Amino acid sequence: MNRLKSIKKIRENLGNGGYSIGTWIQIPHPSIAEIMGQSGYDWVAIDMEHGAISANQLPDLFRALELGNTLPLVRLAQGHPKDCKR
Repeated sequence: MNRLKSIKKIRENLGNGGYSIGTWIQIPHPSIAEIMGQSGYDWVAIDMEHGAISANQLPDLFRALELGNTLPLVRLAQGHPKDCKR
């Protein structure tokens, strides 16, 4: 999956008055992420603020979502610069 292509496609759709379809995940299990990634969403937001997801689990969740060409997004628990740069 090419993340930059996915971002560009979503931006173009929104810029042309279109839409993108996504959902949120709060369960840190790659099997759940894989199912969501293959469900036709443009993006899935991984919720580290309200979910039980740690930074160590992100790589597995990203890989599972990308199997279905779904763009992973992350909402961080806190907006500390060191967390944003990871």
